Amino acid sequence: MNPQATANETAAIDRLYNSGIAKVQDCKNRRAWENAILELPTPERHAIVLTHLHCQVCNGGFFQWIDNGYGIEAKAVVRALDAVGTGNALAVVGMLERLEAMFDEDGWIYEVDEYGNQSESDCEQYCAVTDELDKRFYKICDALRKEINTYLEKLAG
Repeated sequence: MNPQATANETAAIDRLYNSGIAKVQDCKNRRAWENAILELPTPERHAIVLTHLHCQVCNGGFFQWIDNGYGIEAKAVVRALDAVGTGNALAVVGMLERLEAMFDEDGWIYEVDEYGNQSESDCEQYCAVTDELDKRFYKICDALRKEINTYLEKLAG
């Protein structure tokens, strides 16, 4: 593999991501963020949501992705993974569909009281599910990253 080509391809994906983030960074709340993401051109939207998913889940699992507020991007991630179209991408779609059934309208999977405290019993229940999905994701994450990069490189032109 040509290292320079890899650097150029990565730079193209970074440009897509950074261009999209610049357009949505001033959103004041989660719903505005979700709407702004959905209004982005497909290449930017897919670069953002696929990067968020991969970085968050590889770093701390699906619970981290959700806990850090990215669960609200689930519908956009599913569309992006469908476009990637590989077996690994479609396996993750299945994982997200399982999680999405537990989301509330704001992309959370557990109850939060008026003080921002999570319901401990809900966290335990959902952590069991996310832990199982994390194990499945980690088995394919390296191959999936390559497939996502190939897809995003095509979008970046």
